[in-house]
Amino acid sequence: MKWKGITKVTLEVVDTELSAKKFYKKHGFKEKRILDSFIKYLDKTKESKFKYVKTDYKYIHDRAVEALHYIGRNPNWQREPKTLELSKDRYQMERITQKGFTIGYVVWEQQKKALL
Repeated sequence: MKWKGITKVTLEVVDTELSAKKFYKKHGFKEKRILDSFIKYLDKTKESKFKYVKTDYKYIHDRAVEALHYIGRNPNWQREPKTLELSKDRYQMERITQKGFTIGYVVWEQQKKALL
């Protein structure tokens, strides 16, 4: 990277990836901030006013590009349009619809439980 003139590298690492964090610290990186993730368990017995329709990465990529350019969304690297496009089938992707209109989308990955 030096010969390309790059003077700063920023990484984002999941907080539970202790070996990755140790590796980066060993090579001179410093922790700058912690990104928070939020979770909400939904009551499956209540009827939702939203419907979720499985979709593909191409649709999600196009909506992410629109959000980036038209509303100035500033995503982290995992949610950038190109990353979503390259993910192909790695993530679950669904459009959120209400009264027949698409109002958003969700992207998630099934996490494996850590063995203690």
